Amino acid sequence: MYQEIFKQGKIGNITLKNRLVMSPMGTSLAEMDGSPSEDMIAFYEARAIGGAALIIPEIARVNDLHGAGMMRQLSVSKDRHIEGLAKLAETVHKYGTKIFIQLHHPGRETVTALTGGPVVSASAIPCKYLQQETRALSTEEVKALIQQFISGAVRVKKAGCNGVQREHNKKLNNGLPILHKVPPKRDYGRYFCIMAEKGGTSHGGLTEKLSPFFHAQKQEVNAYGR
Repeated sequence: MYQEIFKQGKIGNITLKNRLVMSPMGTSLAEMDGSPSEDMIAFYEARAIGGAALIIPEIARVNDLHGAGMMRQLSVSKDRHIEGLAKLAETVHKYGTKIFIQLHHPGRETVTALTGGPVVSASAIPCKYLQQETRALSTEEVKALIQQFISGAVRVKKAGCNGVQREHNKKLNNGLPILHKVPPKRDYGRYFCIMAEKGGTSHGGLTEKLSPFFHAQKQEVNAYGR
């Protein structure tokens, strides 16, 4: 039974040297701007040396305004983050290890001490555990956030990483597959769409109401990929 763990595995057309996957967990080792620090790179290098076939680091925010989920977390919100992610990817690749980056927005599951203002979600209903002031995203903000997820995936691909994991925060979005290989350059758009949990805005709760946003962003990303 356990011998299967050490056999090759596949995710899409990505071949893994075994079936040992390091799942994402917070280290708070990133620089304050969201770039991987030397300590973070050393941390994940040690796991690659240890034999992990796939490493998924902790949450990487796609939005700097209201998307912080923890202190000193990774970020893919700016082009300047590509260089650091590339160094991280190159380091683990030396040991035959693949790396997926976990794209994230906390929705209402964060605190104003991190965001500097009200947290945002599909509605103004606060998280029952954190009880933070929460406001509903506008339709335009939803469109922008979709694009930020897509842009984050583009940066991950440019950095030479092998895939992305969409962190499944049901307070902001749900209904999509969790794990994705980074798609070809003209297919980013079909992998990302924000799903609202319940009412409060015009996109409240219904996938159908978000479909126009989804397809519009797919067209934009396909044009970008050319």
